[in-house]
Formats: sequence, C-alpha cells, structure tokens
Amino acid sequence: MEMIDNFNAYNWPFRWFGLWKGYGDRYRNYPSVRQFVDESLNATYSEKSKMGIYLNESYSIAFTSKMNFLSPFTGKMSFGSIGCRTDGKWYWLDNIFEFVENHNLILPVKFYEHMKENDFKIQDVRPEQIADLERPGLTIN
Repeated sequence: MEMIDNFNAYNWPFRWFGLWKGYGDRYRNYPSVRQFVDESLNATYSEKSKMGIYLNESYSIAFTSKMNFLSPFTGKMSFGSIGCRTDGKWYWLDNIFEFVENHNLILPVKFYEHMKENDFKIQDVRPEQIADLERPGLTIN
C-alpha cells in the first residue's frame, strides 16, 4: 500500500480531508499538513468567501473541543469547538478554511472541483449518505 506521505492535493484518493499527523501521536498515520500548503495554488481560489461558507456551514456530524487538536502549524492549543462536516460526499474538519485563509492550505483538487460543480451551494444531506461516508480510518503504517 502506498504511504500517505506520497499523497497530495493532486492525487488524494480519499473523500475525507483535514486530519493531520501534527494533531499528535494518535494521528501519526495521517498526512503532514505541509503536503497541502501551496501559496501560488491557494491564490487561484477566486471564491474564498463562498468556499468558507461551504466548508464551515455544511451539515455537521459531530463537534468536540479544539483543545483536542493542536494547531498543525504552530503546535499550540486553541479554544472553542471543531466540527466534522459533510456535504454527503466529502467529510472534513471545519477548521480547514481557517488554514486556507491563514496558512495557504490547498484542498484536494477533486474536493475543490466538487464544490465548484455545486457552485459552492450547501447540499442537503440524507441519513443514508452519512452512513455511506468514507471515514478517515487509515491503517497505513
């Protein structure tokens, strides 16, 4: 099986995004956030405000304390909540837009194209879509 470190925004094979090895030892099998930082590609995101609404306000699955997730950029703890969200097809943590805005994070190309195809309009999500979501449970060592 290919190592997770070989994946990037152009060849991301999953339908989840936003868990990073920088979150601590429990996440050691996840990618480094640095694999998804690209200032020049980030600058091409022409509809960031629409993207932010989509990423921050799509259907919420669960919320927990941000204290459980140290910043993968600074290693510092923050306060407030962090949520798992979905549009019925993709699954992500809702702090990724903060990273897009402040740290030049880029999204997997397929994820970004999916949002653009929907004109950044939040989708209705049916219960069976949630049951069928690909959840981030990597077993790559």
